[in-house]
Amino acid sequence: MHKRFLPENYKYDLYLRVLSLDQGRMSVKEYFHEFKKLQICSGLDEEPEKTVVRFLRGLDPRIAEKVNL
Repeated sequence: MHKRFLPENYKYDLYLRVLSLDQGRMSVKEYFHEFKKLQICSGLDEEPEKTVVRFLRGLDPRIAEKVNL
């Protein structure tokens, strides 16, 4: 079995990426998949309400407003 080398700060970097992720030019579907991937890879385990808030905060404000309605 081969061990992969991962820098010590790998999980920390992923955690920072999930905290600062925003939709930008991604579609909502692409943003969702990137959000979930980073959340899983970083080991981020939080209350569902916090996850929803974090997800909405990264969405395009026009879309997030419609979701909140």
